[in-house]
Amino acid sequence: MQAKYGEKEIIVFLQKLRLFNKEIGSYSGFVLNEQFRYVVKLSNGRIIIDPKDLILDEAENLSPEEIKTIATGFLSDDPGSLNSANRLLTVQRKRRGARIKRVLSIGVMLIIIVMGGLAMITKEGPANSKPNQKNQGKEIAKTTSFAEKDKTAEVKTEAKKSKTSDENEKLKPSEYLSAAGTYKGNLWGSKLKLDCIVKNKAVSTTYKDAVLKVTYLDKNQQTIATKEYTLNESFSPKSSKTIQLKIDRFKKTESVELEIVDADSK
Repeated sequence: MQAKYGEKEIIVFLQKLRLFNKEIGSYSGFVLNEQFRYVVKLSNGRIIIDPKDLILDEAENLSPEEIKTIATGFLSDDPGSLNSANRLLTVQRKRRGARIKRVLSIGVMLIIIVMGGLAMITKEGPANSKPNQKNQGKEIAKTTSFAEKDKTAEVKTEAKKSKTSDENEKLKPSEYLSAAGTYKGNLWGSKLKLDCIVKNKAVSTTYKDAVLKVTYLDKNQQTIATKEYTLNESFSPKSSKTIQLKIDRFKKTESVELEIVDADSK
C-alpha cells in the first residue's frame, strides 16, 4: 500500500504529540508495517501512528485527549523505561476505547433523530393521511368562508375609501379646484378683462359658487392688493371651464395671481 502521508505531515503531527509527551525525540524516518500503520523511527525510540489519526488530525477532528493518548504510545530505547509491550497494549486499549466512544455517541444521536421522526409521523400521519369526507367538507367550507370574508372586507374597505374621499372633496374644495388664465386691460384702464380657466379634479363632487381670490402684484412681484370674486357657475367632476369676467385694476399692477379659496358642493 502506498503511503498517503509523507515525512512532512508526520513531522507536523509529531510536534503536536510532543505537547503531551516531552520524551518524544526528533524524527529519523518511517516504514509501514503489516497493518499499514506508520512505524516512525525517532532519535530516542519509536512511535506507531495510525493513518486514520492523520486523517482526523488533518480535518481537525482529533480532540486533545485523543492526541494525548497517541503520544503515550511512544516507545523509548531506554532500557529503564516502561516495558514497551505493556505500554503499547495500554495505548491500543485507550485508542480502541476512544473510537468506541465516538461510534457510540454517533449511534445514540442517530437513534434519537430516528425516534423523533417516528414520533412525528405517528402523531401527524393518521390525521393527515385519511381525512374523512365530513372533515374535508368542513375544511372546504372554512376556506370558502374565509374567501368570502376577505372579499366582503375588501368591498367594505373600498367603500370606506370612496366615502372618505367624497367627504374630503366636500370639506376641502380648494384642494380640488384650481384657477389660471389670461387678462388684458380695457380702453379706460380701470378694469381687467380676465379669461379664467377653472379645473375640478374631484372624482365625485360638483362645485358651485366658487370664490376666486385675485392677488395684484407690481413689477417687483410685491403684493399691491387682494380681492375675491364669486363665480356663479357649477363645476362638474374632472372637468374644466373657462369663465370671462371683469375685475378691478389697481395702480402699478403688472401681474395677477389666481386661486380658488372656497366653493359650495352640490
